[in-house]
Amino acid sequence: MKWISAAAVFFVSLLAGLAISSSIESEEGFVSDEAEAAALQIENELLEEQVEGLQRSLREQEEMSAAQDASTVTEEQLMRLRMLAGDVAVKGEGLRVELDDTTTDSDNPSAFLVHEQHVQRAVDELLTAGAEAVAVNGVRLSQSSYIKCIGPVIEVDGIRSTAPFVVEAIGDSSVLEASMELRGGAVYELLADNVQVRMETLNEIIIPEVRTGGEAG
Repeated sequence: MKWISAAAVFFVSLLAGLAISSSIESEEGFVSDEAEAAALQIENELLEEQVEGLQRSLREQEEMSAAQDASTVTEEQLMRLRMLAGDVAVKGEGLRVELDDTTTDSDNPSAFLVHEQHVQRAVDELLTAGAEAVAVNGVRLSQSSYIKCIGPVIEVDGIRSTAPFVVEAIGDSSVLEASMELRGGAVYELLADNVQVRMETLNEIIIPEVRTGGEAG
């Protein structure tokens, strides 16, 4: 678009110069009769019309360029909204948290298993710390997601899987990790409930779009 605008400005200047030049010649007496003066007048009017036409073209080009820029911004905003809504997969740095059962010969083995509240605790902490997207065992969470226990199995939005349960979150990895490790926070509570916790910061995590139904794990 820039080269079109520059060319238009050049021709506007050139035609304006020709119009002025013709007027100067008339004033200095180079035109000797009325017929030739009338011809010059017509020529000047035509030049002025051409100048106005080029100016209109220039304005149209600038408006088209501005509209295209606005369209690009709208597309970027739309993609951002689709990412936040879970309609498309997202990629970025983040934190991987693995929650696992603890092996025991206790008479109450259920007390050493990962339950829905443990997974939910980790998810809530990561979201509070600013995670942009969270998945549990590859299942992308949305505002309407649910997590529930069915014996040793945990179901997330209709998709069942067994331990270990991997919670992945995209966001500032150092902030997410620090939030999980706060004194008296999520990791402290999970360990107190006999849940094994392993965390790893990653430069790239890929979280798929939201999906429901089926089996996993």
